[in-house]
Amino acid sequence: MDSLPSPPPVPPAAASRPGRPSLRARLAERLRRAGRRTVRALVSEGHGLALLILAGMTWAAFADVQPLPRMRVAVFDQFQRLKPREAAEAQVLVVDIDERSLAELGQWPWPRTTVGQIVETVMAGGAKVFGFDALFSEPDRLSPPRFADTVPGLDADLAERLRRMPSNDQLFGELLKRNRAVLGVFASFDPNAYGPKPARGKVGVKNGDLPGLKSYLVDPWRSYIGNIEEIETQATGRGLIVVPPEEDSRVRRVALLGAVGDDLYPTLGFEMLRIGTNAVSTLVRMHDARTGFQGISDVVLQGARVIVPTDPNGRVWPHFAHWNRERYISALDIHSGQVDPSRFRDKYVILGASAQGLRDIRSSPVDDAMPGVELHAQLIESILSGSLLTRPEWAVRAERLLPAATGLVMILGMAFVGATWTFPMFLAIAGMGFSGSWYLFEEQRVLMDATWPVTTAFVVYLFLTYVRFTNEEKSRRYIKNTFGFFLSPALVEKLAGDPSQMKLGGELKELTILFSDVRGFTSISEVLTAEQLTTFMNRYLTPMTDIAQANGAYIDKYIGDAVMAFWNAPLNDPDHAANACRTVLQMRARLAALNEELRSEFQPLFEAQGKSYPGIAIGMGLNSGDCVVGNMGSTQKFNYSVLGDAVNLASRLEGQTKGYGVDIIIGETTRAAAPDFAALEADLIRVKGKRAAVRIFTLAGGPDTAAEPGFAALAQQHAAMLACYRAQDWDGAEALLAEAAEGAARYGVAGLHALYAKRIADYRQEPPPAAWDGVYTATTK
Repeated sequence: MDSLPSPPPVPPAAASRPGRPSLRARLAERLRRAGRRTVRALVSEGHGLALLILAGMTWAAFADVQPLPRMRVAVFDQFQRLKPREAAEAQVLVVDIDERSLAELGQWPWPRTTVGQIVETVMAGGAKVFGFDALFSEPDRLSPPRFADTVPGLDADLAERLRRMPSNDQLFGELLKRNRAVLGVFASFDPNAYGPKPARGKVGVKNGDLPGLKSYLVDPWRSYIGNIEEIETQATGRGLIVVPPEEDSRVRRVALLGAVGDDLYPTLGFEMLRIGTNAVSTLVRMHDARTGFQGISDVVLQGARVIVPTDPNGRVWPHFAHWNRERYISALDIHSGQVDPSRFRDKYVILGASAQGLRDIRSSPVDDAMPGVELHAQLIESILSGSLLTRPEWAVRAERLLPAATGLVMILGMAFVGATWTFPMFLAIAGMGFSGSWYLFEEQRVLMDATWPVTTAFVVYLFLTYVRFTNEEKSRRYIKNTFGFFLSPALVEKLAGDPSQMKLGGELKELTILFSDVRGFTSISEVLTAEQLTTFMNRYLTPMTDIAQANGAYIDKYIGDAVMAFWNAPLNDPDHAANACRTVLQMRARLAALNEELRSEFQPLFEAQGKSYPGIAIGMGLNSGDCVVGNMGSTQKFNYSVLGDAVNLASRLEGQTKGYGVDIIIGETTRAAAPDFAALEADLIRVKGKRAAVRIFTLAGGPDTAAEPGFAALAQQHAAMLACYRAQDWDGAEALLAEAAEGAARYGVAGLHALYAKRIADYRQEPPPAAWDGVYTATTK
């Protein structure tokens, strides 16, 4: 039996590593983290409220509430003004009932014979169809039979002959029957409008029925008026001559059909197009319910292969050209034979009026005033030239969905990159929105409005910017209220201007901490009253605080006559150790002058009790190290402060100044961070509460002092003295103390050297133990 083949070795790259998550798990974890971060961002700093605003504006887009429709059509109007339809040779001509025609041919309505002569001349010239933007709803008053019945005293024989003559209306009807003509139908909202009923239009409905269709038509006509029967029954077609304007009295959209009762009629221009293209009938196609769309889909001229897409209400958007006066030909000129009939060849011709008192003045997106007949002409030419504007369903849906998308981009942008970088994103959205909608209009004849998506993005951005501004104002007020008494005004303004430099709530930072205390305070407080003591302490603390704040210190607290301050928080200070050293040296110098001022002010109070003003001295301790800094306290009360071992050590160092006979002691880390200052090692000490020994220094002066030859000599002698001391070479140490006496007095360390002289004397009497390491153990704080 053959053995089974061994499985192929697993490639190293595919081998799993023990304890290491798979790539899929790592990707899933990253996605979860990104999702959590996004959720946190969306509910912080007003983003939750911004989402509610976005939801409201998105709802407005879906509900299409005002002023959205007005804003939209205003944008579409502007597009057409910027680029109206370029009309070449007019395809529609208007037989114009102008002022000249009325003056010569008389008041309208003219005799049917006069109108018939004009129609016959036009149609003889080869016009496709003749339409009437007018009604013939009453018999011709100048018709022979009617004339015989209305003129009194007429010869009976003549009256009888006149009655046997055909009427002008009958002759006009026979003329229309010989030519392709479309009569006008007037529709009214008034249910009581009275007049002849027009013949039914040749309109059918597909994928629906008449009641369903009527529910989508915009204009709920209540009644209509046609033409008298002799004329109505002879015409090839009939169409609605009323084109209702929109709320602002401007016509932008034209309904291709209207309904009254059980009758459907196309508009005049569309019916003329049906006749002119030899179409059999008009078919209105409804959206199939399975498509998910509702309303009217398009209107088809059956037999002519003309399909015109419409909005759900059966309206189209003509691409308007400017009112072309060249298309208007005076009816008088045609009647008098002054117009070459060939001018009408293959044209659609409409009888209309431009004379004052007769014309129906309308406004279009590109013209504020034009004859109403122009609307029918613009509709026909827009369809024939294939320049109808469209609003496809995807454009409508995009207008509804884009506000949510643009607003969400603004919210995420503000959450992750801030207002500065989100504004260019808004500009990009606005630019793409408006340029994109213009491109669709100019190149595709598609109407899509980007105003609301851009407005939504701007409103969300503006709201979040306002929220951030108010939050920053609150933060600035909080910072000023919190730190105004503890930082210099310049630093408070800097911190308020950039709150990011401060991290509240606790952070680990390297700080330099100062503790200072007044020596001789008890003897002073025994002489002064509480009020006088308060004045005295304010006179002392004010200049000391000014010096500390001028060097970037944060004043943590005042504890009676003691001051606690620190550097490098809340503002970053890379030179915090040097600034702290500079502060204590300036405080030392200021104290000398301050004592003289206090002496002159308070000496009388001491003399009243038979005493002399003793003056004050201060002890100052500096230490640098890692501390936790932030808001410390309880939920009821907290303050900005520090915690850490470095803080405790700074307090212990201040307490040791009196014992070492100096006014300043700094820790080893502070000395290392400020090496240019004039410092001398004071001791290796094990302070109370700590097991490990620390090296401490006394500060003699600044960098200028450190550069002096005298200090350099003192530093060398002092270091040699300490070496002898720790080696228990008492003679050598005493000799060096004597050699350095002058320098020690000059640089303020005579007290320190006196301490070592006493220690040496004590050790001569009682030598240290054999395991002595030179470390001094402090017994007090």
